[in-house]
Amino acid sequence: MSTAAMTVSLFWMAAAAVVAPLLGRLARGRAPEVVVLLLVGVLIGPHVLGLASTQGIEMIKQLGMGLLFLLAGVEIELKSLVGRQGRWAWTTWTVGFVVAVFFAWLITPDVDFTQAVALGLAISSTALGTLLPILKDRGLTDTPLGRAIFTHGAVGEIGPVVVMALLLTSHSPLQAGLLMGFFVLVTLAVIAVPTRLQRRVGLDPGQGSHLSPWSLRTLLRAVMLLLSGLMALAAILEFDAVLGAFAAGVVLSRIGGHHVHEIAESLEHVGFGFFIPMFFVASGMAIEVAALAEHPWVLLGLAVVIGLARGLPVFLTEQLVDTGSGLSTTRKRLELGLYAATGLPIIVAVTEVALASDLMDATTASLLVGAGALTVLAFPLAAQLVSRTPSPKHTPLTAARRPQGSLRRTGFRRRLRPSGAARSPSAGAAGWASSSGCTSPSRGRPAPDSPCRGPARPSCGRRGPGSRSCPAPAAAGRSSPRRTPAG
Repeated sequence: MSTAAMTVSLFWMAAAAVVAPLLGRLARGRAPEVVVLLLVGVLIGPHVLGLASTQGIEMIKQLGMGLLFLLAGVEIELKSLVGRQGRWAWTTWTVGFVVAVFFAWLITPDVDFTQAVALGLAISSTALGTLLPILKDRGLTDTPLGRAIFTHGAVGEIGPVVVMALLLTSHSPLQAGLLMGFFVLVTLAVIAVPTRLQRRVGLDPGQGSHLSPWSLRTLLRAVMLLLSGLMALAAILEFDAVLGAFAAGVVLSRIGGHHVHEIAESLEHVGFGFFIPMFFVASGMAIEVAALAEHPWVLLGLAVVIGLARGLPVFLTEQLVDTGSGLSTTRKRLELGLYAATGLPIIVAVTEVALASDLMDATTASLLVGAGALTVLAFPLAAQLVSRTPSPKHTPLTAARRPQGSLRRTGFRRRLRPSGAARSPSAGAAGWASSSGCTSPSRGRPAPDSPCRGPARPSCGRRGPGSRSCPAPAAAGRSSPRRTPAG
């Protein structure tokens, strides 16, 4: 492919990355930006308009995928994966994976074990990297629901990545296990680098201080070196690059210290600003629209199967077992199940590995990627609708709900009771006035110029109290408007 053609393709992909968030804004946030990027990628791809091609720009796509999984690895707390909630998350994912493999064997009985595993991994995954910006926009990252999503999402990404590295390779299971052990040892060696080296060269200014621009730029380059190095090691060992990217995020969360969030924020600007959108646009360009149009019911059926195999076990586990997530309502547990069933990046990675290994044809891969995009569009939106549905509560009408500035009758005199004024139970009708500063210090009555004083009482003229034109004052302590008979 010529340099001019690659430049033109890069231009159209960059234009798609710019147009996608604008279209998402016009949709009022109902369509996640990831889905819009995929749709625009399908539009400019070789299967529709033919404006762009991924040939020659695969490295940009790889970097986008690497940054996506690196940021997902940074957000994971390793302690949550080994605690009570983490153990139940692993159990839930295992059950969903077994159900997905059984379903793959059921609908395609002529596939072998490896092909069924590939389908099961695609169906039972969770798109934590895709959910990360959605959760931040909705303010769920520091809530019990957000922490539960991070736990199940981490398991839903680590599990498929590890199984894919062990089973979807050209090595035997024993060789793959040994190579995986070597990869883990290298990762632990990187984590064991002392932080004193950073302080010695001036990269770590200490706790409570912000990184200088020079330190931040240097650390970002070091992170990119870490990312490319672990991705290259995974590729050399014939694992998928997703494993190296995820391991790089875990390493960064361990050695980043108290500046890890500052570094991650800069990486988000770099990743979500250009490389990650290019990854999703390129993924959309690889979708065969003809396969989706020929099998629309299969597409919808796969999306339903993803929800049943991944989301339903999570929901039932939270309903039946105390997992320690802190989700006490059925609505929150249903939201967790919907978010956990959202899967796309792992589906893209699994289908690419399966296509390269001749374990899956292009039609099945396109249907799986399309179903994953449908889950990203439908399940977070459904979770948002569930959270916004008002719960039926019956609130009795009480006297405390009287609007501000309402008139209150005390005897035959109308007084304006100020809002927030306290009423003394022993002072009767004047208790609220004395406690709010509306009384005269000499007589205990409202001052003449006080705003608490009601309208002036009409003069009775020559007629004394008790006549029809001049009713008698109410008895002391009586608040009802009954007339007192004339003496």
